[in-house]
Amino acid sequence: MKILFVDDERFIISAIERNLRDSHWQIDSALSGPEALIKIEQGGYDVIVTDMAMPAMKGDRLLQEVRQIDPGITRIILSGHADQSLSLDDANLAHRWLDKPCDPVYLVEVLTEIENERRLA
Repeated sequence: MKILFVDDERFIISAIERNLRDSHWQIDSALSGPEALIKIEQGGYDVIVTDMAMPAMKGDRLLQEVRQIDPGITRIILSGHADQSLSLDDANLAHRWLDKPCDPVYLVEVLTEIENERRLA
């Protein structure tokens, strides 16, 4: 499973990469929405995990674009800043919502569950 993590804070990306380095997943990252879109357009991602509060492009806009480019990508919000009512306004925007900070063990559990769901689809 190929996963793209998007966050404008490099230390968050570094922590995620460090916590998942022993996983069997292919982990990639982007520091902005526009950078993430370039990577998504190149294809091959199964999951995108994004922060919501980013300066160049907010996470909700990024996920809307990703949904148009490749609706098969599982979209996850990982944020401590965003209003969760957004997920109620647009149920198709994200498949999951995780609060930041997210326990690394729980993140692995969620990603494993998504991987299993994708295998069955």
